[in-house]
Amino acid sequence: MLILWSSFGYEGGALKTLKIRMVYDAMGYYTYLPALFIYDDLAHFKFLDDIIPKYEIWGNAYRPKDLANGNVVDKYAVGMAVFQAPAFGVAHVVAKLLGYPADGFSVPYHAIVSLWNILFALFALWYLRRLLLLFFTDTAVACSLLLLLVATNYWLYVGYDNHLTHVPLFSLYVFLLYYTIKWHRQPALSSSVAIGSIIGLAVLIRPTEIVMCLSLFLWN
Repeated sequence: MLILWSSFGYEGGALKTLKIRMVYDAMGYYTYLPALFIYDDLAHFKFLDDIIPKYEIWGNAYRPKDLANGNVVDKYAVGMAVFQAPAFGVAHVVAKLLGYPADGFSVPYHAIVSLWNILFALFALWYLRRLLLLFFTDTAVACSLLLLLVATNYWLYVGYDNHLTHVPLFSLYVFLLYYTIKWHRQPALSSSVAIGSIIGLAVLIRPTEIVMCLSLFLWN
């Protein structure tokens, strides 16, 4: 509940919080989705000319960079858009059903993408508990998870800045460690597919995460 309050009740109420979600880097990561599935405009992103004033994004907006051939390019990697695509699809349906603008930036998109990111983060904490219990007592693990929430910036990136890459990448590292251990204990196709999918998505989110591969070869 506290995480949900951080996300939807921060700075004076839900609507204000939701309106400032997709700005700066978060907007750069996300913009691929409406560009591809709503406006069919990955070459020029012209829809931003209407979206930015409509939602008063202005100075907080990310604008793709101009190319010499007249097209534009989003400098951000596509991985966050891939990660958020299921939530975007649900939000698009919900926006139409509830009468909100189905433009990719109205309240349902912000709310449902935020919820998706929060649920993914909580799922990762459950996996982290499973991982740590392989080595430590339940009491030690509980204390560690509590400290993770209250003594690091994890809460910030789960509750308020959950449209950024930090929590998805943290979660993917948790999953990678879990399935790496599982694979080394008993190699199986399912673990291999999980490891490959985790590394693939992480590299799409941030290409330098290719260093993940080292964990497979340096384990133990």
